[in-house]
Amino acid sequence: MLLVQPIKEIVSSLPAFAGILVAGFASGRWSWWATFLIVVPVVLGTVRWAVTFYRVTPDQLQLRGGLVQRNVLTARLDRVRTVDVTASPLHRLLGIASVQVGTGAAKPFVLDGLPRAQAEALRESLLHARHVAPDAAADAAADDAARAASDATGTAETGRAAGPQEAELARFRWSWLRFAPFTMSGLVAVAAVFGFVLQAFDQLLWTFATQAYENVGELVSFSWWVLAAVGALALLAVPALLSTIVYAATFGGYRLTRHAGGTLRIVRGLLTTRSTTVEEKRVRGAVLLDPAAMRPVRGSRALLLTTGLPGESSASADVLVPAAPRALVAATLERVLGVAGVADGPLRPHGPAATRRCWTRALAPAAVLAAGLAGLAWWWGLPALLVAAPALLVLAAVPVAAGRAASLGHDVVDGHLVSRSGVFPRRRSVLDLSGTIGWSFTSTPWQRRAGLVTASALTAAGSGSVVVLDVPESVALRLALRADADLCAPFVAERTPAVAAPPSVR
Repeated sequence: MLLVQPIKEIVSSLPAFAGILVAGFASGRWSWWATFLIVVPVVLGTVRWAVTFYRVTPDQLQLRGGLVQRNVLTARLDRVRTVDVTASPLHRLLGIASVQVGTGAAKPFVLDGLPRAQAEALRESLLHARHVAPDAAADAAADDAARAASDATGTAETGRAAGPQEAELARFRWSWLRFAPFTMSGLVAVAAVFGFVLQAFDQLLWTFATQAYENVGELVSFSWWVLAAVGALALLAVPALLSTIVYAATFGGYRLTRHAGGTLRIVRGLLTTRSTTVEEKRVRGAVLLDPAAMRPVRGSRALLLTTGLPGESSASADVLVPAAPRALVAATLERVLGVAGVADGPLRPHGPAATRRCWTRALAPAAVLAAGLAGLAWWWGLPALLVAAPALLVLAAVPVAAGRAASLGHDVVDGHLVSRSGVFPRRRSVLDLSGTIGWSFTSTPWQRRAGLVTASALTAAGSGSVVVLDVPESVALRLALRADADLCAPFVAERTPAVAAPPSVR
C-alpha cells in the first residue's frame, strides 16, 4: 500500500498537475508547484496507510482512519448486504485486492490493500459463515482462496467447471462482442476524449486539422462529399471500436454463480477484476433492459435489484448480465429469481386511455416545436422547403409514440410484480412484492382527466421504486391491495351508495 496509495493520489491530482506542467513549459522554467504536487500526494498516500485500521468482531465490523479528524465506521455484521473484491492491474501485480462492504449506508466500508487470499477469506466470513456450517464455510473459503490465487497468477482455465459448492448460471462468451458496438460506452468515451482535447489544445487541434485538410486536398483531388463520407465512416468506426474495447475490458471473464451459502457471485473484468457477492435473501428483483440500438440484433442486458448495491448510475455495480443474446439474458434472470415467465410472458395492457396518452405525449411536443421552427423559418423568409422541414419532427415522433403504447403493460406472476414501459430503453422490471415497503400514486391533471395514475411500488433496492406507468386508478388500487392489504386497506375508502335516514319519531 505504500506504493498503491501514492499512485492513486497522484492519478487523482493529474488534472491540476497537467495544467501547472503546461504553464511551466510555456514560461520556460520549472515551477516549484509541480514538485509540490508530486510530493504532497506521496505524503498523503503514506499517511493514509499509516493511520488506517480495521477490525472484525463476532458482531461488528469497524474501520478507523484519519490523522487530524479521526473517523470510526461501525456496522453490525447482520447488516452486511454485499461484498466486492476488486483488483486493478497494480493490485494484481502486487497480489493484493480492495474489499468494499455494502451495508445499506451511504458510505461503504473500503478495505484497500489486503492480500488476495485474506480478502477472499474476509468475504466468506462476512457472508457465507452465517448460513453454512463452520466446516463447510472453511472449505468454501479455502476453495475460493485457491481459485483467487490461480486467477491472480493467470493460470485459471477459462472453461473450468463449477465446483461442488457452486452452480454456474452464466458465463462470458467472446461472441457477445457483437453487441458491444450498439452500447453507448464508445460514444461516451469519444465525447470525453474529444471534450478534453478540445478544451486543452483547441488552437493546436484547429491548426492540425487545417493543415491536414490542405495536405489531403493537395495530394488527392477528392470532392467534398467524398471527404464527408469518409469522415462519417470514421465517426461510426471509432465509437464502435472503443465500445468493443471497453466492453471486453469491463466484462471479459464474466461469470455468474450461485453458492451453497445462499449467495450470488458475479465476477468480471480483464484488467481490473471485480468479484461481487450478494446474499440472495437481499435480492428483490431484476430489470431487463432492451436498448433501442440492440433490439434489431436481439440483444439485451439485465440489472439486479438488491439492497446494498448502488443504482444504475454506479459504473455497472448492479449489472446482472451484460449485453448478450436476449434469450440467454431472459433465461438467466428467471433462473436467478426462480420464477418462470417473468422475462417473456404476456402482460396486461393498460387500456385505450393509456394508449391515447402515449400518442399525445409524443406528438403534441413535436407538433408545437415543429410549428415554432416553421414560423421562424417563414418569418426569416427562408425557402418553402426549409419552412416545411420541421414537419419531419412530427413524423419522427410517430414510431416513438407507437413504441411507448406497445410497451405498456403489467402483471403479477407468482408473487412478483412485472412492469414494462419505455422505448429508450424498453424496461421490464420484476419486483418481489414481499420486498415492497410502500406504494406511491401520482397523477397529473391530464392523467386525472383520463382516470389514470402512475403507481410506484417502493422498495429499498435499486433506484427505490418500480413504476407502473399510466394504469387505471381502480387497477392500481387493486394491485396495491393485492401486494399488501394490511398496509393499504386503511387508506382506501369504500364508495357505497348513501342510505336515506329513517323519519324521525316524535
